[in-house]
Amino acid sequence: MDILFKVLYTETSGYEFGTLSIIIFTCLILWLWKLWGNVAAYDIWGNKLPGPSDCYFSRNPLLDFREAKLRKEASKCIRDLLLGKLGDGYVCALKAIGQKTLITNHAEVIKTILSGHHEKFPKGARYNRLRFFLGNGLVTSSSPKLWQLHRRIINKGFAAEKFSFMEEVFLQKAQQWINVWKRMCQCNADNTAVVNLNVDFAKITTVVICKTAFSYDIDLEHSTTGGEKELPFGDVGFMLQEINQRLSDPTDWWFMFNPWRARRLNAEVAKSLTLVESIIAARLEQRKVQKTAKPMQAMLDDAPRDLLDLMLDSCDSAAAEGLGQAGSLMSPADLRDHVLTFLAAGHETTATTLTWLIYELCLHPDAQRCVHEEIDRVLQGKPVSIDQLSGSFPYINAAIKETLRLHPPIPTIARQCAQDTEIEYTAGHNGPKKRFCLAKGTNIVCSIGLLHRNPMFWGTDAEVFNPDRFREDVIQTTVRHPFQFIPFSAGPRNCIGQRFAHFELIAIAVSMLQNFHVSLTKENMARVTIEETLVQAPKNLHVTLKLRK
Repeated sequence: MDILFKVLYTETSGYEFGTLSIIIFTCLILWLWKLWGNVAAYDIWGNKLPGPSDCYFSRNPLLDFREAKLRKEASKCIRDLLLGKLGDGYVCALKAIGQKTLITNHAEVIKTILSGHHEKFPKGARYNRLRFFLGNGLVTSSSPKLWQLHRRIINKGFAAEKFSFMEEVFLQKAQQWINVWKRMCQCNADNTAVVNLNVDFAKITTVVICKTAFSYDIDLEHSTTGGEKELPFGDVGFMLQEINQRLSDPTDWWFMFNPWRARRLNAEVAKSLTLVESIIAARLEQRKVQKTAKPMQAMLDDAPRDLLDLMLDSCDSAAAEGLGQAGSLMSPADLRDHVLTFLAAGHETTATTLTWLIYELCLHPDAQRCVHEEIDRVLQGKPVSIDQLSGSFPYINAAIKETLRLHPPIPTIARQCAQDTEIEYTAGHNGPKKRFCLAKGTNIVCSIGLLHRNPMFWGTDAEVFNPDRFREDVIQTTVRHPFQFIPFSAGPRNCIGQRFAHFELIAIAVSMLQNFHVSLTKENMARVTIEETLVQAPKNLHVTLKLRK
């Protein structure tokens, strides 16, 4: 150190020090230039992957993608630029600041990623940014063993025979809000009313998840505020908006330095956590008293009241099978995290799909007429019953599936390679087979939205809304690949609540369309915007409801 000090501060060292500074600065600029321009990705065998070439003297495609995200056109940029122009149409791999990312819309590649063991393809690190609200629920759990145990326990609660009480709630809450719509229509001479479906469907699905998750009941029909003031927890819409932002834009670190945003978010999250924790504590104490009054089997035979009961019953059943003590299988914090995960997932995804369904039926009156004809034929003017939700409405079921195809609730799924992974796929119907090996640490983005519109699997009319492609007599020819249609993901980490969502969608859609004809005026059509975050949804959807005779 003494020698270095003498060299730097002798009278003759100024020139040498200035030269050294210039050399260091030049090396730094060259390193940053290489880091920014080096976007080409290679596999561990040294083969260049489909995607952009290095851009030392040209525009970096990441700038185009960033601008597209700001315009809320990220999917279009991925399809047209990254996959279409720079990739081979099915795969695009690139490096961003030294980190490799592979984007794909090919069913074979997605099958390799999603059907693999969850330890081999864990979720990306940015899911950690959701723990502020979801804790260590099934979406964010970082422990493979704990996730596997909890998934096994919760699966017991979502068995078919457990669903009757949930279906009652679906129909009850749908009918309550339909009665509100009816009164609005009856106030006008032409029996019509214009409603904001974004707001109304969000209310219905929020109240449904409150009732089914922890038995908090809100009477939508007789509420003077439409259910808004009676919601016991924080602003779910705001918290979900925050979840969307943190997942859809991993470069958004502004939330760490914005005290106003953080203050409101913390207050809303604290309100929700406090409520759910108090409900769980009261339920655990109640069950503790019940266990002393009746045998365990009698408790398990009682009809569950909500998802919290189902999880607690499943813990007791798992304990009876020797998996551990009921209290240690899921702690109160684990129960809280799972309930909040159901709250978040059950609120926006179902509301968004319902909104898209009505939007498509407004644009396709022939499909809406088929829906009305099926409802009239099956129900004969009577209210829909629980028994009719399964299998009685094949065309409506097909329309819902087609809506999920064009507008999947979660359009992208992120994973990361935990080890070197070999990928193989066919580029086109009669195209060449391609094979490469991704390096450990590569980020993978599975574009479900673009997979569902891939002409290789869906034909030349892949962009067209056509429920007939899901008719029972043709579905074997239109859906030929097991990973061609995966709106609720697939593999071991698929959506555990997809059965819940399916019956809720049918119950609300049938109840609504039995009573109303839906349409969009030109003025209201012009107001619709497509918001693209984690969930893509039409916003400002003001639909005209007309009472059916």
